[in-house]
Parts: sequence; C-alpha cells; structure tokens
Amino acid sequence: MKENQEAYTVLLLLLLLRLLLLLLLLRLLLLLLLLLLRLTPLRLLLLLLLLLLRLLLLLLRLLRLLLLLLLLRLLYYYYYYYYYNYYYYYYYYYYYYYYYYFYYYYCYYYYYYYYYYYYYYYYYYYYYYYYYYYYYYYYYYYYYYYYYYYTTTTSTTTTTTNYYYY
Repeated sequence: MKENQEAYTVLLLLLLLRLLLLLLLLRLLLLLLLLLLRLTPLRLLLLLLLLLLRLLLLLLRLLRLLLLLLLLRLLYYYYYYYYYNYYYYYYYYYYYYYYYYFYYYYCYYYYYYYYYYYYYYYYYYYYYYYYYYYYYYYYYYYYYYYYYYYTTTTSTTTTTTNYYYY
C-alpha cells in the first residue's frame, strides 16, 4: 500500500510537470509569433520581462503544488504513524486488561482451591478426631467392661472362696 502510494505520487508529479512544460512551450510559440510581427526593441524587452514574470509565476505554482504534495505526504505518514501507534497502544492496553483479568481469576480460583483444600483437611481432621474419639470410647468401654467383669468375677471368686473356708 505504501509503495503504491509513492508510485501514484511520482506519476502525478510527472503529469503536472508535463502540463506545465506544454503551457510554457505554447507561450514561447506565441512569443515567437509576436516577434515575427516586427515588434520594436522596447516592446520586445517588455514582452521578455512579462514572459520571465510568467515563468516565475509558473515555477512558484509548481513549487506550491510540490509543497502541498509534500505536506499531504507528511500528513499521510503522520496519520499512518498515529493510527499505528493508536492500535499499538490499544492492543497493549487490551493485553494488559486480559492479563489482569486472568490474574484476577487465577487468584480467585487459587483462593477457592485453598478454601476447599482447607475444608477438606478440616473435615479430614474432624473425621480423624471422631474416629479416635470412638476408638478411645470403644476401648474405654471395653476396659470398663473388662474391669467390671474382672471385679465381678474376682468378687464372686473371693466370696465363694471365703464362703468355703468358713
């Protein structure tokens, strides 16, 4: 696109230069026609000055046109640069927006993972606590039962033994 734009600009300048040269050639032909009509030297000098003045005006127009094209070219480059930078900063902002977006959701999921992890271990220790609680409870009753059985049996045996001795 950029190379095509430069080629079009060069072609346009060449076309304008051709048109100006053609106009200059037509004016020179008119001047020669006037000279052939046997003008006086003073009139010839005045016509030459007029021709030079016209030539200078044409050159100034050409220079003005070239400056205008240069200005348009600079505006085009400035606009292209600004447009490119706008999209560069837009995508830069877009990238950082999604970076913080994913960072936020990463922290969010990390928090919930930590929460469920903590809850799982809390539940595990809770279960573990109740397991040992029931375990000790079971053994407490087991020993209590054994102790009761032992004391009852020993008491019966002692009583019986004492009874027989009497």
